[in-house]
Amino acid sequence: MIERYLADHVLPMDPAFSLHSPGFVDVSGGRVCAAGPQEAALPLGPSDTVHRLGGLLLPGLVNCHAHSPMTLLRGAGEGLPLSRWLRQVVWPREARMTPDDTRLGMVVGAVEMLLGGITTSAEMYFHPRAVAEGAVAAGLRVLVFPAVAEAPGWDRFGSPGDMIREA
Repeated sequence: MIERYLADHVLPMDPAFSLHSPGFVDVSGGRVCAAGPQEAALPLGPSDTVHRLGGLLLPGLVNCHAHSPMTLLRGAGEGLPLSRWLRQVVWPREARMTPDDTRLGMVVGAVEMLLGGITTSAEMYFHPRAVAEGAVAAGLRVLVFPAVAEAPGWDRFGSPGDMIREA
């Protein structure tokens, strides 16, 4: 079964940087199997479906460096210089975050990214299992990397080696 998406513009991000106006994207089994100008689309079968979209259709965006669970800290210490913000506001709060806090913050961050067209994120944060669980719960693809840092209160996360092993 094929699902066809028709859009005013399709930007497939191919090596030629093609732009098909209007364009189509065919999906079978959850994978893109064809894309191009609408006039080049092959005929569909009786069980295939068509979705008409307006605007621009392109692959999902990738956030290559994120600390999404920090959404829970948004607005705290606003206006402080970076060093004071980290030492007096962020690091003490992060030192108290639980896996449940991290999971919730990741869900919030993932939903925000998905609403903006970001479908994949590279995350560096504490409680890596909770980061992965939060991303998966929201439907975001995620790469989880260790958060390796030493700051006051963070000794409860173990040594940098412990942080790497856990991730």
